[in-house]
Amino acid sequence: MSNALITPEDTTSKRVSARHKTLAPRHRPAFQQKYPSNWTALSLGEICQIVRGVIFKRDQSVNDYQNDHIAVIRAGNIARELLVTDDLVWIPKHLVSPDQMLRVHDIVMCTSSGSASAVGKTAKLRTNWNGTLGGFCAIIRAPCKRLSDFLSFWFRSNRFLEWRDSQAQGSNIQNLKISDLGDLRLALPSEAEQLRIVDTLSSQLLAIDEARTLVKAELNFALALEAALIRRSIPSVEADLRYGWKRLSLSEVSKPIRGVTFKSGQASLSPKEDHTACITTSSVQEIIDWSEVRYIPNQCISSSRQILRENDVIVSTANSKDLVGKSCLVTSIPAEATFGAFVTVLRPTNQNVIPQWLLLAIRHDEARRYFLDSSSHTTNISNLRVGDLLRYRIPIPPVAEQLRLSSELRNQLESAARIAVKCEQRFADLEAMAAAVINRAFEAEI
Repeated sequence: MSNALITPEDTTSKRVSARHKTLAPRHRPAFQQKYPSNWTALSLGEICQIVRGVIFKRDQSVNDYQNDHIAVIRAGNIARELLVTDDLVWIPKHLVSPDQMLRVHDIVMCTSSGSASAVGKTAKLRTNWNGTLGGFCAIIRAPCKRLSDFLSFWFRSNRFLEWRDSQAQGSNIQNLKISDLGDLRLALPSEAEQLRIVDTLSSQLLAIDEARTLVKAELNFALALEAALIRRSIPSVEADLRYGWKRLSLSEVSKPIRGVTFKSGQASLSPKEDHTACITTSSVQEIIDWSEVRYIPNQCISSSRQILRENDVIVSTANSKDLVGKSCLVTSIPAEATFGAFVTVLRPTNQNVIPQWLLLAIRHDEARRYFLDSSSHTTNISNLRVGDLLRYRIPIPPVAEQLRLSSELRNQLESAARIAVKCEQRFADLEAMAAAVINRAFEAEI
């Protein structure tokens, strides 16, 4: 197909396979947005082919290359760029249709996830790669590089994100329907204007990406410092005997409390009558990030045990692969709060283990490796079963030694945490700057 501006007339005669047809718009109320007057309004299904990912059973996939198998990327591979070298699985070739094989300039979108912010996330395939994508993703296949470049920015704009938030459905899992994607209305400027917008955004975002790289290096330093400080204070399994410390499982020193299950439509971003603040995985940082809480109906809370208490240790038990097992200590509670189903609370029960030591022990590299290895990894999320969490054995020095080491580490870890918090704020500022640049482009302001 030529690189001319796509119009509805160009697409009505396009023929593709019945199995993966280009989605034409259905006549239903559309999500209304205003566009610059000289842009042409179309549906995504009119200008792109939308291809569902491959559905396969877990026992059909393998973790290493085999003959007659195809590499599969999943939602976790959708980052700032499409990651096609890590965290792959392979499935038999006969499960994959030709349309489901990824092509250069394809845009991959996450269409189903336990994380609302992951749904609608996109990344573009910029080089040749022999592989396909999983069933929780979809291909947005534009007919030319110019349009693909334009759409890859558009999918990061408020115009798309507001539509996504109006469409995503599900309780614990958020979904975008392929048919709704086909109906999605957007507007295209002229071919020359598309090219100008892409060139302008590429230049401006490159400067932001360079700043992001510098902040990332500083954040990695802070995280490495924290890990080194904990390693220095807490011995490995081999060193326990030398110190004369014993080990106890988490089930012997704490009681697990499972989080509250609620539907996404029940959660509010602001306080409401008869609602309680709820900690979710995004709040589990070096310290609790109370700005990330949601508010859920009191009726969702089935037990008084699900109300947070000081000295509770919160563990993220369902999260992305690199964050599962992340933990923090409840040191203060500004208002009554509960916690969601993707986190588990460890409530200390053994007087010979202080909460601060319990937190340090499960933040040790050894513990984080155990949590990662014990987790089950699905398409979008890693799950650490409570039983596996409780089996982890932590070193137990005398209480006086726990107090001494915890006190020595506190100031040092707080310094590292302050660096990390500043870096996270800089990341947020850079993300806001990038979003503002992108949004101006689609308001015809740059």
